[in-house]
Amino acid sequence: MRVLLLGDSSEELLPFLDSAVGPPVSHRLDANDLTRRRVDTVVSFGYRHLLNGDLLSLVEYRCFNLHISLLPWNRGADPNFWSWVENTPKGVSIHQMTQELDAGAIVRQAVVPLDETLTLRESYETLRSSIVTLFRESWPDIASGAPNLTEQSGRGTYHRSTDRLAHLAAMPQGWETRCLMVREYGRIQGLWLPNTSPDT
Repeated sequence: MRVLLLGDSSEELLPFLDSAVGPPVSHRLDANDLTRRRVDTVVSFGYRHLLNGDLLSLVEYRCFNLHISLLPWNRGADPNFWSWVENTPKGVSIHQMTQELDAGAIVRQAVVPLDETLTLRESYETLRSSIVTLFRESWPDIASGAPNLTEQSGRGTYHRSTDRLAHLAAMPQGWETRCLMVREYGRIQGLWLPNTSPDT
């Protein structure tokens, strides 16, 4: 098996994948790299670009992304921040990559309980640790070539990286701001979303 790792965070997966399947191919992505090196699985963690259909089809859509939200909630940028501001479910998801951002079928998810006394940085680090653990647990299904996939359901939410700029007042201490302060900011501003179960 040849695994291509993508994204700034994917280095965290290297020790596990090295012991499970041997060294991953690289951190590059183009059609020549995929075909020349016979890559059959792509794993993305912290990769900020969409893959086009031609690239996805080269590996028969065996491309998987690690996302630190409970999809379909908080697709896109800054999912940890938005889960507090909008009072949405908190968790992590591994999903199949498609041409639509963070919209692919789910391989596996986990709810991650987060204490509101944590800082944004601490809650972010907890989510990252949780997604790495979930990936390790899910790897046998992914590696088998036939993971069980569940289509995302419900409206969820989506945010661009620029959306947070309108709410910098929510984090007066930056990433060291306590999550309870961010959550309260969202309540006062009327940003909490109703009916935020994953199926709505």
